[in-house]
Amino acid sequence: MKRTLDLILLLFIFAVSAIYCAILFGGYEGIGDGNDYAGLARSIATGRGFSLGHVYPLGLVFNPDLPQPNNIWAPGYPVYLSVWFILFGASDTVALAGSVFAVWLFVVAGYFLGMVMGGRWMARMAAALAGLSQIVLYTTIEGTPEILAAATLAFSVLCLIEHPKAWKTIVSGILFGATVLIRYQIIVAAIPLIWIFFHDNRKLLWLWLAASALAISPWLARNLIVFGNPFFTLQSYGEFAKGMGRFDDYYYAYRSFIPMSLWYVITHFPFDLAKKFVGGLVFFASAFPLRLNFLGLVPLFLALMKVWQVELKERKIILFAFYAVVLIMVISSLDGHHDRHLLPIQGFLIVSMLIGFKYLITELGVIKYKAAVVLLGAILFLPARAPFLEMRLDLIADMARAAKPGYAVLAKHVEPEAVVVSDASDAVWWYAERNSIWIPATYEDLRLLVANGRCGYIFLMDHSSFLNSLSEEQFRDFAGLVEPIDSFLGPGALYKVLSSDGIPDSFAMR
Repeated sequence: MKRTLDLILLLFIFAVSAIYCAILFGGYEGIGDGNDYAGLARSIATGRGFSLGHVYPLGLVFNPDLPQPNNIWAPGYPVYLSVWFILFGASDTVALAGSVFAVWLFVVAGYFLGMVMGGRWMARMAAALAGLSQIVLYTTIEGTPEILAAATLAFSVLCLIEHPKAWKTIVSGILFGATVLIRYQIIVAAIPLIWIFFHDNRKLLWLWLAASALAISPWLARNLIVFGNPFFTLQSYGEFAKGMGRFDDYYYAYRSFIPMSLWYVITHFPFDLAKKFVGGLVFFASAFPLRLNFLGLVPLFLALMKVWQVELKERKIILFAFYAVVLIMVISSLDGHHDRHLLPIQGFLIVSMLIGFKYLITELGVIKYKAAVVLLGAILFLPARAPFLEMRLDLIADMARAAKPGYAVLAKHVEPEAVVVSDASDAVWWYAERNSIWIPATYEDLRLLVANGRCGYIFLMDHSSFLNSLSEEQFRDFAGLVEPIDSFLGPGALYKVLSSDGIPDSFAMR
C-alpha cells in the first residue's frame, strides 16, 4: 500500500512538473543557451558530430571556420538531448520533453536519497521539493543542463552512502564523470566527495578515480586531437572577464577578439577582478535563499549546527552539500556569476534541510502532533519567487512565440551556407538553421568581421537600439555597408552586406 501511494505521488509530481513547463514554455530567448544545447544536439543527431553553427567572435580567434568544432559547451547534455532528437525529431517540443524527463530523473534521485537518509516520509518530501521547485522548473524551461547534472550527481553519491562495494564505486565514478561532462564546474565537488566518502578507503578511492577518468577520457582525447589541448574550452578565455564592470558590455570578452584568460585578467585588471569576486560572493549569498525558500533556511542551518551530532550518513550528506556549495560559489564568483551552477547540489540541499527539519520538530516538541508537523512541512513548499518567476517566464514565452515566424522568414532570405551576424545569434542557429556569429560588442569589431568576409547578412532583433548606439561616422559607414532586405518581428530587421572592402583607419582593430 505504501509503495502504491509513493508511486501515485511520483506520478503526480511528474504530471505537475510537465504541465507547469508546458504552459510556461514558448521557446528560447534570442541569446538563450537553450538554443545552443538544442542546436548542438541536432548536429549530433543528424550525423554532423559536435559541430557549432553558432559561434562567438572570441571563438573566431582560435578557429576562423564556421561551422567549427564545439569549443565551449560541455558535451553531456547535447548527447543526452540528441537521443531524443534521433527518436522523435528535433524541435522545441522534444527539447522540452527531454528537459522535463531530466526533472523526473532528479525527482527519483531525490526520492531514493530521502529514503536512505530518513525513510519514506523524507523520500516523499524530497521528491516533491525537487520536482515542484520554482528554480528547478525555471531552469528546465530554459533548456540548460543543470537538472540532468543534479540527477546524475545524486545517483553517484547514492552509490557511496552506506558500505559501498566495488561495483557501486565504479558506477559512482562513471556517473560523476558523466556529471562533469554535463556541467564542467561540478569537478570541484570531487574535493569534498573524496574527503567525505573515501578518507578511510584508498583502495575504493583509486577505483572511483579510475572510473571517473574512464568516463571523462574520451572527451579529453577528442579535445587533444581537435585543439591540441585536452582541457581547452572557450570559457577559459571569456568567463573571467565577464561582468567585471570594466567594459560597457557584460559579455564583452566573448564578443571581442581578445582572449582573456585568468592570468590575463589578473595581470591586466587585478582590482576589477577582486571587486568582481567580492561582488560575486555577495550575489550568491543573497541568491542562495532562493534555492529553497527563506524559511527553509532555518532547518538547513540547524542541520549545519548539529552536523557533528547527527548520524554518520546524515553528516556525510550535510557536509558534502555545504562544501560543494561553497566551492561552486567561489569559482562562480570568478566566472560569470551564474547561480544556476548551484542546481546540481540542489538534491543534497533539500535532504540536508529535511534532516534539519526532523531535528527541529523534535526539539520543538511538535513531532507527536501530525497537524503541526504537516503545517510546518507545508512551509517548506512556499515558493520563494511566486508569482514573479512565472510572470517572467510568461513574458519570455510570448516573446519567443512572436519571434519564431520571423526566423522562418530569415531562413527564406538567407542562403543555407551564408553566415548571419546577429544580436539574436543563438536563435538564428536553432530556429532558422543558419550559421551565425554573435554581434561584436563594438562597431569596430563588427566592421572587422565584415572586412574579413566573415558574414553575408546582419540580423538585428532590435535594430533601432543598435542604430542609436552608433556615432554619426559609424552610422554613415553602416548605411553604405548594407542594404535592408526585410523588416519583421516588430523591431527586427535583416540586412545584406554589400561590400567587404578594407577597414577605414578609424575602425582599425585596437
